Amino acid sequence: MLVVLVIAAFSMGTSLTPFITAFACAVVVAITWFAGRAASAGWALVLGLVGGGAAGNLVDRLARPPGPGRGAVVDFVDVAWFAAFNLADAALTIGVAVAFVLSWRG
Repeated sequence: MLVVLVIAAFSMGTSLTPFITAFACAVVVAITWFAGRAASAGWALVLGLVGGGAAGNLVDRLARPPGPGRGAVVDFVDVAWFAAFNLADAALTIGVAVAFVLSWRG
């Protein structure tokens, strides 16, 4: 399910902005709720990266034009051979990658 946030992180799924906004709200609330219950330092890192990235992009989606829940996320890192992104996108992607590694390792 967190893959939805990563897909949105790289300017894909722009037509799904209201859905992504609602999903990001749910992720931030869930991570806030479970943050104190992290099983290890690795999972605490995942929660911090994903929660921070989701919250960072959520602020843009709520506060920027054209209106609350429909705002555009500001991507300020432009890698010509890859994609435009921001630090929140990078945090989300790294957090999800660490979660996959932790899950794979058991």
